[in-house]
Amino acid sequence: CEAWGTLRFADSATPWPESLPFWLPDLPVVDGDDGAWHPEDALFAPLVDATGELLGVLSVDLPTDGRRPGIERRELLEIFSVQAGLVVDQARLHTRLQRSQAVFQRAFEHAPVGMAVFGPDRRLSRANPAYCRFLGRTEQDLIGRTAHDFSHPDETGLTDTASRQVRGGSADVQGVLRRYLHTDGRVVWGRVTLTWLDGEAGGEVLAHLEDVTDARAAAEDLEHRASSDPLTGLAN
Repeated sequence: CEAWGTLRFADSATPWPESLPFWLPDLPVVDGDDGAWHPEDALFAPLVDATGELLGVLSVDLPTDGRRPGIERRELLEIFSVQAGLVVDQARLHTRLQRSQAVFQRAFEHAPVGMAVFGPDRRLSRANPAYCRFLGRTEQDLIGRTAHDFSHPDETGLTDTASRQVRGGSADVQGVLRRYLHTDGRVVWGRVTLTWLDGEAGGEVLAHLEDVTDARAAAEDLEHRASSDPLTGLAN
């Protein structure tokens, strides 16, 4: 193939592999006219993404005027192929993003641990069923409220510290034990992990909340049994 800028032109003299199928347009052969388009001529424009990876090839097999393109039309085709490649690339990225969002949505809704998203204003914007069950509230009851509204009063300082730490972008908050107030008045224990979602400080934060209320109660009971006399209840 002959190089025309970023384009490639194959004329009737170019040997085609016998195994390669190709389409021949119903176009008359004009002898002695080098500018006429031969039925076996083909012009190829590569479609590449933003990184230069080849996505495909745009083929011109039948120009409307039956002529080989001049420099101006070649340049226009080069420009078009660049734009077409970027459009295809954006479409692929959009499809990947939609799939990622769908996967995140399924994981969010069906996760066995509580998950909630807090916005830049520190107010809850989304909560999954496990998070709602842990607090005994519906998602609508939680949306627009801050973590202070359902945390134990003694946890206020820890809540503020953890929020400043993760929103400052310094590090995620991992596995911190905290007390919360269930809607029935019980104190429930959760192991919370805060993850910074956005690429800039102050953005959205994803909270993972594991219910450890029963496990903590069982551990305290074992500790009490080990340190107390089973008959008198007095400390050993």
